[in-house]
Amino acid sequence: MVKLRVGKPIAVMSRRIVAMKTFAKILAVATDDNRITYYDFKGRRLKEFRTTQRIIGLETFFYEPRQYSNLMVAFQREICMYNENSLVDTLKIDADIKWIKFGAFGREEAALIVGTKPGGLIVKLFRRMAVLSDMAEIAPPKLAHHYKLKIPRRTKLYIDQAQRERDNPVHMHQMYQRDLFLLRWLVSQQFSVMTTKALSTVSTSSSEAVDISVDVHGFGPTFRLTVRLSSGTRTPLTDMWLSFVYKNDAFKLSDTLIPVALLTP
Repeated sequence: MVKLRVGKPIAVMSRRIVAMKTFAKILAVATDDNRITYYDFKGRRLKEFRTTQRIIGLETFFYEPRQYSNLMVAFQREICMYNENSLVDTLKIDADIKWIKFGAFGREEAALIVGTKPGGLIVKLFRRMAVLSDMAEIAPPKLAHHYKLKIPRRTKLYIDQAQRERDNPVHMHQMYQRDLFLLRWLVSQQFSVMTTKALSTVSTSSSEAVDISVDVHGFGPTFRLTVRLSSGTRTPLTDMWLSFVYKNDAFKLSDTLIPVALLTP
């Protein structure tokens, strides 16, 4: 006789679960009381917010070229896209929604398929150059008057400083303007020194100077590096290697040593 082992639940809901999806290392659970709750994979509740409409379903939105990872929530005639803290986009549909699915469709790598109750299919394509920005917070903080302000006591030092500001406003403003000018001058001087020394050049010898620039796309947990190499000398460089040095417990790369056959000026 085989005994079934029942695992320990990581989260217990008080209402019936409508849908569940994972995005950006977060488990999103929608219940029939129009609530969406965020959990981590250890069962700790991170955030909870309530919607104004009945939830039809959830779907994960992931666009790899721009490293977008969001949650799509389907309502009766509307689809909303949320990130961890904010509403980022909305989409109106002219028919009652039955289900949604996001993924590759033909040659398009980012397509949204919407199934309607009458039996129709609607295909929406994500624009490659679209920029998702926050529209509204899903769990806004409490109003300011709900917090009790901790006003510090007036010490003798505070009273003396306030009196000094009232007696010498012109002199203090002139000192501030002088310090601001010195700061700007120092920044400009250091920038000029940096550009003249060409600190973007990496070299082990004067005959093998390499210009390198790195662009980072995305904030994690998965991101992409674009590395541009060029020869810092007048002659091309051949038979070189690009090596990545990093902390193994914090990052993971598939290729840590890449051959570079030819570098031109």
